[in-house]
Amino acid sequence: MTAPRPDGRRPRVRAPELRGRGWLNTDRPLSLADLRGRFVLADFWTFCCVNCLHVLDELRPLEEKYAGELAAIGVHSPKFVHEADPDALKAAVERYEVAHPVLDDPDLETWQAYTARAWPTLVLVDPEGYVVAQYAVEGTSTRSTPSSPTCARSSSPRARSGGASRPTSRRPRSRAT
Repeated sequence: MTAPRPDGRRPRVRAPELRGRGWLNTDRPLSLADLRGRFVLADFWTFCCVNCLHVLDELRPLEEKYAGELAAIGVHSPKFVHEADPDALKAAVERYEVAHPVLDDPDLETWQAYTARAWPTLVLVDPEGYVVAQYAVEGTSTRSTPSSPTCARSSSPRARSGGASRPTSRRPRSRAT
């Protein structure tokens, strides 16, 4: 954990740029500079994760309510090899009616830059481009929204399992049973 400065405030951390193979639901690649002046909620998800799908449903009313102030960005970071197929991702975005821009991050470049550790993870970036919150969440709107950080921490897969849900240096391997 980062130590507070002498004035008691924590140092500000600039949000890393959004990098990946490409974008869906937008006519051009997006950068954080394009979104300056708005809060950005980056949703790190994968289409085979039921909790990620719950969060997609919970983002819709937030996107509608705060349309002028909040830009939701999906960062699809696949857990399994088959989830890295761009055609499968495109089909999932259509199937689950994801309307916001989605970054295809098959090599987990953005996932690692934001130090995500679990699916889903939400990262809130302020209008100046600084990370102000990060939550590993599981859905069920009353526990997972950024307005409830205590519950988000206690309900995270890491908190329940006692360890990280996956290493970030490599893709997890499926075990044959």
